Amino acid sequence: MSTNQPARIFFLLAREVNKAVVFRRGPTKWTQMIVWDLNSDELEYGQWSKVKFQKWRCDLSPSGKHLIYLDDQFENGDSATVVSKPPFWAAIAKWKHYNPLFGIGGGVFRSENEVTLNWHYMLEADELFPVPPQLKVICKGESFNVETTRLKRDGWSLLDAKQFINNRIKYLSKPSIFWDDIYKFWEDSVRGNKFQSTPKLWSKPVTKSSSLYRLSYYHYEKYKRLSKFFIKRRQEVNELEQVEWAEVDCNGRIIASKNGTLIASKTFNDGSVQLGNLELLHDLNPQKPEEIPVPDIMKRW
Repeated sequence: MSTNQPARIFFLLAREVNKAVVFRRGPTKWTQMIVWDLNSDELEYGQWSKVKFQKWRCDLSPSGKHLIYLDDQFENGDSATVVSKPPFWAAIAKWKHYNPLFGIGGGVFRSENEVTLNWHYMLEADELFPVPPQLKVICKGESFNVETTRLKRDGWSLLDAKQFINNRIKYLSKPSIFWDDIYKFWEDSVRGNKFQSTPKLWSKPVTKSSSLYRLSYYHYEKYKRLSKFFIKRRQEVNELEQVEWAEVDCNGRIIASKNGTLIASKTFNDGSVQLGNLELLHDLNPQKPEEIPVPDIMKRW
């Protein structure tokens, strides 16, 4: 029997076009970038990289033509925030951080040509990848959180739902007083850029009577941040079992990743959407790392 683990998949939505950029990770350190046309559900397969990509410190420009991300090479002292053109990782602008501790690094696009870096002073750009003159750069490391900023901008609301959270997560107890102190230090340190140890429930409307829930939490046994997703319809809440990531596209569908596949709500001929019936669109598990040349146009702004 095969012991291969399914690919891990995360994606970001563009704000002005119905497209997503997909990040497919596996095997081990490899990640492939893919552009997903959410109208046709066609995929444009892009470049593979060993970038140490963190999904809570990245963002797309409104058109989806530019991506900002942190390549967290902490062990090598060579971390950097990078702007690229999906589906390629190749830098068209780059700022070096060296050792970006405690939530520093990455950024968000305020507009197509304006970006806020998650850093507390103006960084010097990499001389090999200078910042283009049309890109306005702001630094905002003080009390700035990339993921929270991105979620709120994209229509997600933070809910006060302690009972809901406690009823659905088993891994809330911290293992020792020592770790209590460590988590508190993470939460209180470095200018408000907090390591998330407190579970959070986010909600995004799908229709007038339904919402997509995202429960984000830190798993104290697996030592990683995880998410659970739910569909809320009126007073009924149902978990999307084994779903790793989910969003709402411009067609009113719930789109998601599950066990290395891309799935979406079933859409009928009359345009109506069956939210809870997520159908298989693409199985990305067979994808294997390969060398994909970067076109010259993807190396410049």
